[in-house]
Amino acid sequence: QALRNQSSVFETALHFPGVYSTMVDRASATPNNFNVKFGGGGDSFYEYLLKMWIIQRDNNQLASAQMYRQMYLSSARTLVRHFIK
Repeated sequence: QALRNQSSVFETALHFPGVYSTMVDRASATPNNFNVKFGGGGDSFYEYLLKMWIIQRDNNQLASAQMYRQMYLSSARTLVRHFIK
């Protein structure tokens, strides 16, 4: 539950599930802007969601693997539904 709550903190105020702010305030660990990028400057984050899902699953870290899986799939669904025309 704590892992799932942590991932939801970073979702933007745009109310698109799986879309995350590009900047995070280190002191408060909260988003400090509402810029969203799926291209240059933001795409690596989404690539790492998939990589972390696979790595955590392969290392038997099932709780965090599930969190990364959900974050990745949510991002992919939102990208296809709302951002690709």
